[in-house]
Amino acid sequence: MKRSGNLYQQVVDELGRAIAVGELAEGTVLPTEADLARNLGVSRTVAREALKSLAARGMVRARPKAGTRVEPRERWSALDPDVIRWRLQGEDRVGYLKSLLELRILVEPSAARLAAERAEKERRQAIWQAFEALAAARNDPVSWIDAAAEMQELILDGCGNEVIAGLGRLLRSAVLESRHFTRPALDAVPRELAAPYASPVDEALARYEAVARAIRDQEPAHAETEMRSLLERVGQLLEHLSRT
Repeated sequence: MKRSGNLYQQVVDELGRAIAVGELAEGTVLPTEADLARNLGVSRTVAREALKSLAARGMVRARPKAGTRVEPRERWSALDPDVIRWRLQGEDRVGYLKSLLELRILVEPSAARLAAERAEKERRQAIWQAFEALAAARNDPVSWIDAAAEMQELILDGCGNEVIAGLGRLLRSAVLESRHFTRPALDAVPRELAAPYASPVDEALARYEAVARAIRDQEPAHAETEMRSLLERVGQLLEHLSRT
């Protein structure tokens, strides 16, 4: 197989994805470094470093005389951005997004509350402007995703808690993937499921607006409640998608 660019990263991605989506199942013994290098068309050094990278993420483990085996999923670095990205390429993407959403519900409502309490006026206004960009992108899913990501980033950075902000940023790739999955799906959701709103997109906009307005107007409890409500509604959408 001919490769170009960063061979090491390509091999890490190829093996990591294969493990994450189950093509290389738990307990599978991987080829030796020499065989792996030959199969993938890379040097033994590249193969060795790629295996070390996956081992650092808890995805594989080398044992004397037993070779390198794929580790159980519960031992993986669950918040590693690459692990998240690889997991989202599997068939159970909706189920995995549900799991990540549960974590978001623990983090993002608190971030919204703290942003309403602590963010400077300029930051709070920027969050409102991000919502306005979201509203302007009502019929443009790509711009919608960008505006929603900007709003989330501003809230996390404005919460004044570097641990919460850092945890939120670790989930950024998952959140972006989620939006690439859920935003187009909004157009296919039956209108009656969004009642009393005119459409699921209008409902989503109303919920984003409630969050942005509460932060802008420094209403911490309201900001927290509205963010939780928004995320729980995303969960309902994912549940709907899992049944269709």
